[in-house]
Amino acid sequence: DYGLPAGNFPLGLCEGDCDGDGDCAGNLQCFMRTGFEEVPNCEGSGTVGEDYCYDNFQPSASPVFRPTYSPNTFGATYVPGDLSV
Repeated sequence: DYGLPAGNFPLGLCEGDCDGDGDCAGNLQCFMRTGFEEVPNCEGSGTVGEDYCYDNFQPSASPVFRPTYSPNTFGATYVPGDLSV
């Protein structure tokens, strides 16, 4: 990551792996986490230690999107039920 490859950034809602707010589109922010910490306004657990873009201003009674490792910047293998949107 670290903004590379450039064509994969900016990341959208519930997409990762971000390293700071500048990796996220528009007003989205990078939610820095450890382990499987829940990402606000996203559902699912994503990948351990990965950080995801989220909307800090989007009130939600329940999560809408699943965290995803998309675009896939490291050639990671898709694991059904783990990284889908």
